[in-house]
Amino acid sequence: MKPSNYLRRYSTIGGLALALVAPSAHANVFASNVKINAGVTNVSVAQGTSITISYILNEPASAGVTIKVLSGATAVRTLSIATGNAGTTRGTNTVVWDGKNDSGNNVPGGDYSASITAASSGYSGWTVTSDDNNDGNYSWEARGIAVNRNTNSPYYGRVFVGNSSAGPGSSNGDLVGIQKLNADGSAADEGGFSTGGVAWRDSKCAPWKIRVSDDDKVYVEDWYDNGDVYRFDALLSTNSMLHVLRADNDWHRQLDRNSRGRHRREYFTLDGGQLRRFWHSQVRRHRRRHLRHERYRHERCWSWRLAGFSSVRCCAG
Repeated sequence: MKPSNYLRRYSTIGGLALALVAPSAHANVFASNVKINAGVTNVSVAQGTSITISYILNEPASAGVTIKVLSGATAVRTLSIATGNAGTTRGTNTVVWDGKNDSGNNVPGGDYSASITAASSGYSGWTVTSDDNNDGNYSWEARGIAVNRNTNSPYYGRVFVGNSSAGPGSSNGDLVGIQKLNADGSAADEGGFSTGGVAWRDSKCAPWKIRVSDDDKVYVEDWYDNGDVYRFDALLSTNSMLHVLRADNDWHRQLDRNSRGRHRREYFTLDGGQLRRFWHSQVRRHRRRHLRHERYRHERCWSWRLAGFSSVRCCAG
């Protein structure tokens, strides 16, 4: 299977510009955390200079990776990487473009884009593609999980996992707060954990639900305080924290209960000018030790699930 997902990233070569842009992506195996010369901004280099393109694959590209350097809609250079070679493995991959076209000549000055297409042959059944021994796949009291699905964002594919009770160890999954993970389960560049400046109580219910809006904002519920909501940037930086819903401005304190005795509540936010519901119910509390990433056949979405838990969240696609 060769999915239509790809990420474009652009830069400039001394008149040559390889820039960073991203069209739509349907998750299977996909590239995220795309960088040019180790950065996420456009770069300008001299003609004939090599450029390093790096990216993270959420799982191995079992059918290979194709990188195209484009001038407008025309491919001037195509780099085809067969499965098993550097550039197709799960995790961080690095590929160098030498600034030449397919004929071996230096490309002229101008703006160029790079598209990365990772392909997979799919799976015949549910297959665990993550590693339970990876620190990023561990959370002592996982309550909320969300993924950035904004393909125009440098944080596309980032996973946020809330842990609501202190664990017995010292890893990020034992700390009360929120883990920040890349699509392969590795820690985010700026660090794999943050509280966002909130004094989360060691209560098994805060942080609780997590959602990422279309503008990269991260919303986190504090169920200990009857549904308070905090908003952060994609880095969960302390100075970005906004206490959106709190005791003095939340009129919807009354809780509805369904026949199963679970609390239900609805919140809405404006994303791209459209009203979107970003959560509507709380789930029963069950401790789960591992977060697993699984794939099934040629499904267009990939899922993180709490091991042994019936709920699977489609995180992209």
